[in-house]
Amino acid sequence: MRYIVILLFCVLMQNATAQFKNPAKGLKVSTNGHLLEYSDGSPFFWMGDTAWELFHRLDDKETDFYL
Repeated sequence: MRYIVILLFCVLMQNATAQFKNPAKGLKVSTNGHLLEYSDGSPFFWMGDTAWELFHRLDDKETDFYL
C-alpha cells in the first residue's frame, strides 16, 4: 500500500510541475563567467540553502524550528 501512495504522489507532483513554465529557459552564463543572466542581460537571482549544520550541531528542538 505504501508504494502505491508514493507512486501516486510522484505522478501527481509531475503533473503539477509540468503546468509551470520553465523558469530557467533563456538563462545563460554572463560574460565574466560568474553570474547567471537572462538572454536580455538582466540578472537572474538564485538563492539556495544547505543544512549541513543540521546533522551534527542542532538538537531536536532546533531541528524542528529549522524545518
